Amino acid sequence: MKTYNAYELFDLHINGNFPLNCQFVAKTPVPPTFAAAGIYMLFFDQEIIYIGLADNQPVLERIQMQLSTITLRGETIFFNPGSQIAVKNSVTLNTVFNPQILGKNASGPETSVNRVKYADLRWDVFSRLDKDILKRFVIVWLPENECQKEALGEIKNRWVKDLKPICNG
Repeated sequence: MKTYNAYELFDLHINGNFPLNCQFVAKTPVPPTFAAAGIYMLFFDQEIIYIGLADNQPVLERIQMQLSTITLRGETIFFNPGSQIAVKNSVTLNTVFNPQILGKNASGPETSVNRVKYADLRWDVFSRLDKDILKRFVIVWLPENECQKEALGEIKNRWVKDLKPICNG
C-alpha cells in the first residue's frame, strides 16, 4: 500500500472558460508501483469519497477521470440526464452551469448524480481549485499481489458496499 496526495501525481492546468477549465496532467515519471493492476481509494479532507479498480486502464488515467468528474471542473466531463437534473436542482450549481455547458462533451468522462451532490456541498472549495486544494485529495494505492485470495473486483465491490464512499454508485 502506498499513499500520495494528488499534487504529487498531477499538475493542475487551468485554461479556458470556467467552470470546465481544468486538466489534471499526470507527472512523469509515473511511480513504478502503478505498473500493476490494483485498487485505489480517493480521499478528500480525510473522507473516503471513491474506491476504484484499475486493471484495464492505466491507474493515473482512472484517477484523473475521477478528479475531473468529482470536482465538476474537468474540461471534458459529460453530464448525463440525471446529473443535469441534479445541477438544475442545486441552488449553487444551477447559476454556474448553464444549459450549453451541461449539453457538451458527450464523449467525455461521465459524471453522476452522487458526484454532483458531492461537488455541490463543496463548491466553495472546488470553484477555487488550485494546487493547494489539489493537495487535499489523497490517493491510497493497493497494487495486486500474489497473496490475494480474492479477485480485485470482488475486493473493490466489498469495500464499496462496506465503506459506502459518496461518489461511488
